Amino acid sequence: MNVLVGGIHQEANTFSGVKTEYKDFKQYRGQELFDCLPQCHLFQEAGIDVIPAVFAAAIPSAPLEQEEFDFFIGDFFLSLEGSPAPDAIYLSLHGAMYIRGLGSGELYFVKKLRQRYGGQIPIFASFDFHGNMFPALAAELNYVTAYKTAPHVDEAATKERAIRALIGCMKAGRYPKVRCMQLPMTLPGEMVITAESPSREILARVAELVREEPVLEASWFCGFIWSDAEEIFMSVAVSAFSFSPELEEQLKQTAAYIWSCRRDFGFSVPALEVPEALHMAFAESKGQNKMFLSDSGDNVTAGAAGDNAYMAGAILAYVKEHPAYADRRVLVTGIADPAAVARCMEAEPGETLSLGIGKSLDRTSRRIEGTFTLIRRGRIPASQSGPEMNYAMVRQGKVDILLNELRFAYTEIRHFRDVEALPEAYHVICIKLGYLYAQLAEIANGAILAFSPGNAPLKPQLIPYSKGRRDFYPLAEVPFDIDGGKTIEKSI
Repeated sequence: MNVLVGGIHQEANTFSGVKTEYKDFKQYRGQELFDCLPQCHLFQEAGIDVIPAVFAAAIPSAPLEQEEFDFFIGDFFLSLEGSPAPDAIYLSLHGAMYIRGLGSGELYFVKKLRQRYGGQIPIFASFDFHGNMFPALAAELNYVTAYKTAPHVDEAATKERAIRALIGCMKAGRYPKVRCMQLPMTLPGEMVITAESPSREILARVAELVREEPVLEASWFCGFIWSDAEEIFMSVAVSAFSFSPELEEQLKQTAAYIWSCRRDFGFSVPALEVPEALHMAFAESKGQNKMFLSDSGDNVTAGAAGDNAYMAGAILAYVKEHPAYADRRVLVTGIADPAAVARCMEAEPGETLSLGIGKSLDRTSRRIEGTFTLIRRGRIPASQSGPEMNYAMVRQGKVDILLNELRFAYTEIRHFRDVEALPEAYHVICIKLGYLYAQLAEIANGAILAFSPGNAPLKPQLIPYSKGRRDFYPLAEVPFDIDGGKTIEKSI
């Protein structure tokens, strides 16, 4: 027996003005694929040969054009030339990949696989919790599972779960089918923290669907709100060997329960307009460090441009207007500005530079001008988080600003160490995230969300959907008929 392994991972923010191309994806081919998907060794341990194809991944960003996505499709199938036909397929996907002119990248990709290998080949896939699962995509898959944590700490466990399920099914010679029920609602991920209520209770309710056969897996998908795609709704997907009337009813009731919780979601930390967020961050930093302030509108992990200098400008202005806070050390990470970084790379630490910062990638971003002292410049090493790149740190007063050659999200402690900017050295750390990732949440002495401008606004009413879109909650109080919800199945 053998299994084809590959996939593509991108969260596509359709409101970003940053051009994204296939070359921006980090690509793993052949044996390299085991470096980013080490769980695939489980197949080999089970006596199943792996046919490695291509796995491509990019940090959240703007959508690809169809021509660019076709480069990936061609690349994927080219890597399989000379390989035997697979008995099954495992894919690592995101779920919120949008392709201009096509729609869902995942649906297009899976359909291409079925065209090549036939409608009967079993396809198992793992997804991000913030992916979009919808009936047409579920109909093309035999098994789906999604992360069960946000912030995400179970990516590896989710992939392993999918792989173990596929191994069991291949050995047993039978495969499930998938049914998906969508709800006309979606929310920013910052309002759907899985350790908080009502998300905690919803996950427990979904888990009740997986008590015994015929159900193999049940997953809740938050959906991705910063996309103008049609299928961004929250959903529940069940993978089962058969669907009895009782299971059908349980699925409906689970969806109904989620719908009943829609007004119970909220932010788990203070979420404030920028002036109030700055005031709280500086006031609460008295006598302590590591107060994290999220520049949520320019959240790189939600696909925003990452080049918006609005919060940097607001912080510099706030310190000037409030001299009582002039002693606070502040770190602003990490504004994407290749031109400013190039200027710093030509200078020596200690030099005073007149710099324009920001608005290097997206014309809607804000730019600031000023005089800064260059503190250091260097290289950030390549990793699964991104390619090697230049960076520079500049300072004005006690405010340090990290500039990056490329879009980059500081989500782990090692990212700060790589640029010699230890969090404990700062009272306030402004970061281009929404919620804090696990390592940062562990060390934070406080966290505040600022409703800053950008491509990923936390207020759904400010997201510039086309045609005045109001087909989901909380944009409107839309009706939801649980018995009229669409479900599609595909069995093999």
